[in-house]
Amino acid sequence: MRTRPFFPEIFDLAKLSAGAAIGAAEHALGGQSAFSLMRPPGHHTERNRVMGFCYLNNIAIAVAKALHSSSRVRRAAILDFDCHHGNGTEDISGATKGCCLSRCINPRAIPHRPHDARQLPQLSTAAGTRPEQFLATLDEGLNRIRNFQPDLLAVSAGFDSYKDDPITSMDLEIETFYEIGRRIADVALPAPNAPALRVLLYWKAATPVSSRGVWRPS
Repeated sequence: MRTRPFFPEIFDLAKLSAGAAIGAAEHALGGQSAFSLMRPPGHHTERNRVMGFCYLNNIAIAVAKALHSSSRVRRAAILDFDCHHGNGTEDISGATKGCCLSRCINPRAIPHRPHDARQLPQLSTAAGTRPEQFLATLDEGLNRIRNFQPDLLAVSAGFDSYKDDPITSMDLEIETFYEIGRRIADVALPAPNAPALRVLLYWKAATPVSSRGVWRPS
């Protein structure tokens, strides 16, 4: 199976997808709520390589722009809870000053890259991980993000850890994703009403809300 399909309009579509993430981040930084649907996703795209149906790394681009253009954002954290390794986001964020990445992954999922020492340690989840185990791992990642004290929290939300996903081997329920969203929304960022950016990889949505909002995947 080709994971980098090409057709004449793909670059234009990828730019629109990245632009949707940027636009959503700008609305969040402006204190507004926004919901943006986009495709293709982006977290596998590295600085010099496209792969995994990803062409431009939407969340990395949006976070980098926020760090460079907003006086409110000096430190940004990205949480990636997709089942697959967000190798592209790790590659780009590791070279972005003021940015850290924490992720909950299944290391058996493809692709998987060696850990980048510039990032927070990755949190691994085994095949067949039950909801309570996954949530405990998520809590560890969120605690590391709290200690980093970011001004912006961006979330790469992949839903391929769902129990009926055809190509992965995790065991999460629909209700687990609600709980994931609730726990992320409860993260208190340093600044009052600091912006939070959610970029959904498999449902292809970016939902910026305040840090006190609740994100419901439905």
